[in-house]
Amino acid sequence: MLPLLVVSKESRDVYLEEYGIILPSAVTTEGRIYISLRETLYVKNIAEVLSSKPLRRAMENGYRLQDWVGQVRNLAVPVKAFVSVGTGRRDGESMETRELGRLARFLVKCRGLRSVSAVMWEGFWEEVDGDERRRKAVVEGMRAFVGAVEEELRWYKTEVEGGYEVPAFQLI
Repeated sequence: MLPLLVVSKESRDVYLEEYGIILPSAVTTEGRIYISLRETLYVKNIAEVLSSKPLRRAMENGYRLQDWVGQVRNLAVPVKAFVSVGTGRRDGESMETRELGRLARFLVKCRGLRSVSAVMWEGFWEEVDGDERRRKAVVEGMRAFVGAVEEELRWYKTEVEGGYEVPAFQLI
């Protein structure tokens, strides 16, 4: 436990006002991670998290998720998550005849979300090794996957819930 949380009620209140988002440090431990509303939460293993049976079941059945899910304002995930769990659409399928993909369904649950950053993988720049044409092709391909998830959320706002705010997306 952080010493500031137990010194006094005042110090606890000040700390929690600034670092009010509380995440579990792991599934099997009691530890907690405190982050600020201004911080960006990077979830490196988002594809694995979204593929876990308990979370999939909770989202499919409309269960309430942990509080932090609705509190995070800035989220960063590996760009490959947009490829592996990004969209629910198959080639040629229209937006009206399918469900949201797992990533989009999770982002809809993140009610406070203002920005989503898709992070290029470690070693990307070394892989393209100065080949500008290849770099552009890969970046454009990744932008297309990110854009497909953003399109799903715009569809959700238009067709399902008009009050939903689509977060800003960026590829970094």
